[in-house]
Amino acid sequence: MSTIPNARNTQDALLEKKVAVPAAGGNAVTASIDLDGENLTALDSVEAEIFADAMPSLAAGQSVTAKIEASPDNVTFKPIDQLAPAVITGGTGVGAGAFSQRYRFPFKTARFIRASIAVSATAGNNTAASIGFRLLT
Repeated sequence: MSTIPNARNTQDALLEKKVAVPAAGGNAVTASIDLDGENLTALDSVEAEIFADAMPSLAAGQSVTAKIEASPDNVTFKPIDQLAPAVITGGTGVGAGAFSQRYRFPFKTARFIRASIAVSATAGNNTAASIGFRLLT
């Protein structure tokens, strides 16, 4: 198993937000985390991780996409362009296994962050699975 050099691994339940995977063709967003309220403005010491449960019903070639978004005011969110979307794609007859992808924040990241999730229109029923993001310190 490979890891990111100097990877952060401490997990705090207050720094984790997740939602049920939306129905096929659906979208969802997690609750946000206030980086300033959590005293996490020194982002060089924090990593984000998008994670998802296994989705055995994710149709072959269909996907669930998660993006980390930021907002200065906790109202108007936009994707953080420097962070590539996490794309989970179903395999033939097997769906998708559990998923995890880590990120380091760009130098200037707005105060509030959340994850947005989009599901392909013919992805199948994966609503029993959860998807979200957490901060690792």
